[in-house]
Amino acid sequence: MSNKSAGNTLAQLLVPGAVAVPLKASSKDAALEELCNLLAFTGMVPDAAAALWAVSAREQIASTGCGLGVALPHARLQGLDKAVLAVGLSKPGIDFGAVDGRPVHIFFLIVGPHNNPEAYLRLLSQIAQLLKEQEFRNALLSCETAHAVIGLLRDF
Repeated sequence: MSNKSAGNTLAQLLVPGAVAVPLKASSKDAALEELCNLLAFTGMVPDAAAALWAVSAREQIASTGCGLGVALPHARLQGLDKAVLAVGLSKPGIDFGAVDGRPVHIFFLIVGPHNNPEAYLRLLSQIAQLLKEQEFRNALLSCETAHAVIGLLRDF
């Protein structure tokens, strides 16, 4: 799959209310809570606390801070029909326990359906591939609004 088609898939999954530009959180736990609350506020997950518990439990296994200023927190949750996505951007960065020890500026939170691990893992892989590109990360960090983030995902 090309990055263009991956971006279109992501842009279709993302709604403006699930994008935090800027992310208000200044800690790992607060960032996860803020992103899960956005998913609940937009109706994409039925319960913010359940999503936060699932994502936090996954983080206990190993940090999803994958380096290059990026974190991909994720988990599967009962009761979802499809994977949902929230994005947060933090200019100052957050200590997320990333593998390279650097602060995280870009957060893509994925919560997928418990009964469809293939689609969830495919989405996770698409996002990881896109975020490997420095040009994309730089463009993403320059976004000032949720609509700019969605537009970038659609156009990149």
